[in-house]
Amino acid sequence: EDPRGKLVFAVDNLGKLRRLGSTELFMESNEPDFLEDMTLPEILEFLPAGVYDFEGTTIDGEELDGEATLTHDLPCGPVITSPGDGDSVDPTQPVVIMWEPVTHKLNTTSDAGVCDESTEIEIVAYEVIVELEEVEPPQKMDIFLPGGATSVTVPEELIAPGGEYKVEVLAIEESGNQTITELIFMTMDL
Repeated sequence: EDPRGKLVFAVDNLGKLRRLGSTELFMESNEPDFLEDMTLPEILEFLPAGVYDFEGTTIDGEELDGEATLTHDLPCGPVITSPGDGDSVDPTQPVVIMWEPVTHKLNTTSDAGVCDESTEIEIVAYEVIVELEEVEPPQKMDIFLPGGATSVTVPEELIAPGGEYKVEVLAIEESGNQTITELIFMTMDL
């Protein structure tokens, strides 16, 4: 239930899965295009800040309950400084993903969620994902780094000539809210 007491999400294992139970659940919404899909304040209205209650039942019938606090403290998106979006890099040289430290929050009352330089936020971690696009099996690096980090070197084993890579850098604040910036870079053919 949300802070208003409204049920916002329910899941139930049915049939044979009921006996197995569930231990984890991860859900992610699509990434809206502010102003085109809906404004940031409209999105946040769906999920008001406050305490959310959770209830569950184990496979043995034991009742579980818990709560989590949702804030609207959203970090500004990381600014990736290297490589640049669309850059072509030399696959024989180390590929270093670099970004500026995130120190401010988004203005959640602005329609597009612009960065508010008058606010401060503490980033507790960054997550960096580098994925070689359109290969089988999928090849990717996913690493969590401390909040003071501003770069990571991609393992040379992931870098191939003539590849197209998607990079995502996520800034994560202490309540778990995160923002993401992504770009594409290529490696030169040899």
